[in-house]
Amino acid sequence: EGETHSRRIRLFKNKPGLGFDDVATLKPEQEIELPKPNPGEDFQEYPLKTTAFGSVYHLTIHFALTHGAEHCKVHYIAFSGDFMEPFR
Repeated sequence: EGETHSRRIRLFKNKPGLGFDDVATLKPEQEIELPKPNPGEDFQEYPLKTTAFGSVYHLTIHFALTHGAEHCKVHYIAFSGDFMEPFR
C-alpha cells in the first residue's frame, strides 16, 4: 500500500470547477510533501497555513504524485480546527 500513498498534495481555495489542466498551471495556496508512511502508521497530521485558508467555501485537493504506483489510493481525509469570529 505504501507505493499508492500520495507523495504531494496541492490545496486550492475557493476555485470550484477546477480540472486537471487547471491544477497543473495554477499556483496552489499550499503544497504539502508527504513522506512514505511507516508500516502500521494509521495517519499523519499536517498543519495548514492559517492565513491562507480563512473564509474557505470550496477546497480542491489535488493528489499530484505517488510513491511509485500508477494510481493513488485515498482511504481517509479529516479536517479539524476551531471557529474564530472574523476580525473587524
